Amino acid sequence: MIALETLCPEIAPQLEQVSAEMAAIAASDCGPVDKAARHVASSVGKRLRPGLMLLAARAFGGDGSRCIMAAAVIEVLHGVSLVHDDVIDEAEARRGSPSARMLWGNKMAVLLGDHLLAGAFKRLTQSGDAYVMTEIAETALEMCRGQIQEIMLAGPELSETQYLEIVSAKTASLFATSCRLGAALAGGGRREQQAVDAFGRRFGIAYQIADDLLDLTGTAQEMGKPVARDLAQGQITMPLIYALREGSATQRKELLACLDGGAGADLDLARVRRVVADAGGIGYAVNRAQGFCQQAMAELDLLPPSAPRECLLALARDGLAFPILARG
Repeated sequence: MIALETLCPEIAPQLEQVSAEMAAIAASDCGPVDKAARHVASSVGKRLRPGLMLLAARAFGGDGSRCIMAAAVIEVLHGVSLVHDDVIDEAEARRGSPSARMLWGNKMAVLLGDHLLAGAFKRLTQSGDAYVMTEIAETALEMCRGQIQEIMLAGPELSETQYLEIVSAKTASLFATSCRLGAALAGGGRREQQAVDAFGRRFGIAYQIADDLLDLTGTAQEMGKPVARDLAQGQITMPLIYALREGSATQRKELLACLDGGAGADLDLARVRRVVADAGGIGYAVNRAQGFCQQAMAELDLLPPSAPRECLLALARDGLAFPILARG
């Protein structure tokens, strides 16, 4: 994915400020906890959600300075969700490095996530901004609901509608809130906030579909973590949903046999990939993700022309943000 600093160099110093704020949130007077929490906070990734917030603020004439604390809390919340996901999924790696649960064990990983979450909400209360506190708390609840639904509805009967509801809640909600808060903190009106919220929601859905495609068709090097984790946990994503729904009776039977016959190391991933591709599932998921990117771009028509708006458009244009979509 193209670096935000490349698209908009002006936000690079503020992204560094966000990272410093995250380190402050993770800080503890207990040495081992401090070291572990700072490690987790520093390994979240590309700072995409803070970048979206800063760009949204700048698109409405703000300089982004009011967004630093909120952006840091948003990114810590994202990091906590990854730590807890890795425990649930029994993941050994995250972004090419050992996951927190592999470094410190499941119990410590859960507690580290809790520590970071508590620190983030403490920082929110110190800000005294009731609006930001409410918006981020509601987003955290939405994320949890989506992750719970994902576990409860796991299995081959998952519908596309249910999948999109889960993805919208567990992933896209944080994108939407980042954009909406950026606009709000820069003085954008309700219509403008709704427009960038919708951009973030659709962009986030496309992002998750692309991630799901990589989980099925990519390599561990591309993912920075083991592939086929979704399948190993019984989670069915859009390519498989389409193949199970639209594939031939023979393809559906073979795919269900693969899913019933093994998980993790026992899963015949090459066979699953072949059946899903032959049934059109890969192409369908690519088209759906690209469609959400196009919808996201259309939401920005309401914004006045500006360099930050162009940066937001560039993230969604032609699969630029998601190489897996460009290669089809």
